Amino acid sequence: MTASRHEHAKELFLAACGLPPESVRALLESACDGDVDLRREVESLLAFDTPGDLDGGSTPEPAARVAGPAAGGAEPQRIGSYRLLHKLGEGGMGEVFEAEQRSPVERRVALKVIKPGLGLEGVLARFESERQAMAMMNHPSIAAILDAGSTDDGRPFFAMELVRGPPITEHCDSARLDTRQRLELFAEVCDAVCHAHQKGILHRDLKPSNVLVTMRDGKAVPKIIDFGVAKATARKLTEHTLFTRLGQWIGTPEYMSPEQAEGSSLDVDTRTDVYSLGVILYELLVGVPPFEGRNLWEAGLDEIRRKIRDEDPPRPSTRASALGEASDAVARLRRTDPPALIKQLRGDLDWIVLKALEKDRERRYGSAAELADDLRRHLRHEPVVAGPPGVAYRLGKFVRRHRVGVAAGALVGLALVVGAALAGVGLIRAREAERVAREEAVAARQVSDYLVGMFDLLNPWDAEESRGSVRQLLRLGAARLETELAGQPLVQARLLESMGGASLHLGYYDDSAPLLERALSIRLAQLGANHEDVARSYHHLGAHYHTIGDYETAAERYERSLAIFDDLPDGGGLAVTAVLNDLAGVRSRSSRYAEARRLLDRALALYEAHPERQVQSAIWTRLHEARLAWAAADWGAARTALRHARDAQRHTVGPDHPAAGILDLVLAGVLVEERRYDEALLLVERTRPLIAEHLGARHPVHALALVQMAVVEGRTGNHERARELHAEGLKMLEVAYGPSHDEVGLSLREYGGLLAETGEPALGRDLLERALAIHARVRGGNTLAVALDLSVLGGLEERAGNLDRARSHHERSLAIRREIFGNGARRVGEALFDLARVAAAGGKDQTALELLGEATATGWVEPGDLDDPAFARLGEQFELQGAETTAAQPGAGGGRP
Repeated sequence: MTASRHEHAKELFLAACGLPPESVRALLESACDGDVDLRREVESLLAFDTPGDLDGGSTPEPAARVAGPAAGGAEPQRIGSYRLLHKLGEGGMGEVFEAEQRSPVERRVALKVIKPGLGLEGVLARFESERQAMAMMNHPSIAAILDAGSTDDGRPFFAMELVRGPPITEHCDSARLDTRQRLELFAEVCDAVCHAHQKGILHRDLKPSNVLVTMRDGKAVPKIIDFGVAKATARKLTEHTLFTRLGQWIGTPEYMSPEQAEGSSLDVDTRTDVYSLGVILYELLVGVPPFEGRNLWEAGLDEIRRKIRDEDPPRPSTRASALGEASDAVARLRRTDPPALIKQLRGDLDWIVLKALEKDRERRYGSAAELADDLRRHLRHEPVVAGPPGVAYRLGKFVRRHRVGVAAGALVGLALVVGAALAGVGLIRAREAERVAREEAVAARQVSDYLVGMFDLLNPWDAEESRGSVRQLLRLGAARLETELAGQPLVQARLLESMGGASLHLGYYDDSAPLLERALSIRLAQLGANHEDVARSYHHLGAHYHTIGDYETAAERYERSLAIFDDLPDGGGLAVTAVLNDLAGVRSRSSRYAEARRLLDRALALYEAHPERQVQSAIWTRLHEARLAWAAADWGAARTALRHARDAQRHTVGPDHPAAGILDLVLAGVLVEERRYDEALLLVERTRPLIAEHLGARHPVHALALVQMAVVEGRTGNHERARELHAEGLKMLEVAYGPSHDEVGLSLREYGGLLAETGEPALGRDLLERALAIHARVRGGNTLAVALDLSVLGGLEERAGNLDRARSHHERSLAIRREIFGNGARRVGEALFDLARVAAAGGKDQTALELLGEATATGWVEPGDLDDPAFARLGEQFELQGAETTAAQPGAGGGRP
């Protein structure tokens, strides 16, 4: 074999050191390319380095390399002052032993020594580099080097801190850490990597097996190990030459950055380690890496390189949703269920991970510290730096994939850009600097207003008609955002906010939050924390979380917005009323009705101070007032508030606007409670087609219209039609919001109640218990929604003859209602009446009479229900005269708070 081929064999050997057998085979098949002699030379080196063959067989280790007692009771092997106890592992260059030192101190260490016979210059250089790298660092999450030296036969070794613990992924799974705990632990790993970078050290092989977790005083502490392929950024680690052949890889493919995959070690920096951290983070969150090793190595080296360099990994939330049968196990290891895990990953964590995994390192986090900072911002519910890839970037990738298909759109975009360029040239040529500055400001404002106007066309609440495809308009409006307006961050923020609002109202919930978070981040950086535009950004973010059913986060964003407005000289004027309305809506969902009432009263006081400008905001205040009245079972007050709001809305936007349709749906719900079914059905039948036309047949508001129609059909006895509508509406809501959303729970209650009444109690019970679980988690255990779920479940058990279960459900419902409303409320009377019916069915006449009396005192008595067989024998004993009546169906407890 020639000298050059022998050098090539040594380089391939170095590249293969430490790789698993299947990876080694793939490497040799690709790199040797049929050169039998070259492959045989490399395999001979590997055979000496790693006992056993490349097909997975094994042979006994040579006696000289066996640590621990020899056969016949020989003394354990010693290296210097260290007594080797047993082997912990081995890599391409060295073996690692647990060793005991007796002097000058007593301690257990991990002792790494180069393997016998490996006198290759590259191996010695790598080993010395690792020893020098670890000696330069001092961080609690990096295994510390304690000593160094050489064996009697000249092999270098070093002793380091003994780390007892599994890889970070195994630790997180075995301890069943939830997502928050995993992020907190991972942020500590980022801190350690940052320390290494500050010392001028790149690890270049970060992966779970090189990040162990040990327990110290009951706390998990990550420890980074194995700096065997580390690289210094500012100085040499050793006097030996550490040469990497062009095309040779350093690192592990599954965790390797695109620039590492290119094969040159000369062009890597701290962002290479950031990429590897991103892969580890992906695996911690989802359970699998972006590109799994088996699939990578089966593809061959060229395909591996292309995949790492060119293929974008799926978002973590997308990957989590595609795990199939494994999804339950992955979620359980994170103490949650698959839908909740997907929800946790959507938004911030998707964008943080993808920013760390950017193929273009200029778009990646610049350091491990930046990655850790963004994770901690997410944990504090603060805006993160990461966001969706910019429109120009994504548009460019789209164009490369679909060159012909975007030609027409490109012409339109070109016309817009040319127009903007011509306007810019005119401004530049203006003679007077002051005039140029004024015209530039006007031009910026015009561009902003023009694009905001385009995006407002996409907002179904503001636009009277849709002009063209929504996605086309978004692309046309946003394509120039990052390039044409790069120097106008506040204009960018306005556009991002407009895009985010349009995405939210169109039902693109995954897209809205990142846009709104970016807008907020820009405004915070440009305007500070106490500016009214920052308050508006917090409000819009609250609206996003409100819509997706995360009421706690929504309330926190609304409160931040309100606090900023309160500190302004004018208190925010009428702008604050929108925040007051929305915060009141969130508080109502959590049954904090007194607080909601105070917020609405404050809004009403502001309207009185500005009567000329109150119409639009006052509409939503009236809507929330109607919901408060509904919660208190005051149907008349609810109906009056809604009619006032509907009249104002029609005067503002016309009778056929989808916003008016929302009010009609709520009013239909009140009419159902009053048993005015014909009016309710006419209202929904008129409203539903308008909503479908304006918002689309798959929009969640249209799904709510279907559910409301199903409720009316079910009340009037058209059960088959009701079941069809319920099934369709529920499926649409689950697709739009996910299976654990608040609105899904409300629909499950209605559907489950219908099934229970129409001969399918088992299926009805399943749906009702799902509704109860959703509402207890989303709204809280002591809320009206939970009380109503319990009432419907109680009615189901009563009809099935399970009176003890029925009584238990109704008693729990009664306790919750009393806590919310007090003893004399009509909602309390509703639960008392349900309990009276159960007592009468069980033959407890005296108890039933007492409960009926208490119910009557609250103003809640069901007309005609004493004709029920359960009450037949009590008719003469119970005096109905003078009792105030209401019109709720017994045991239904339905409706939508």
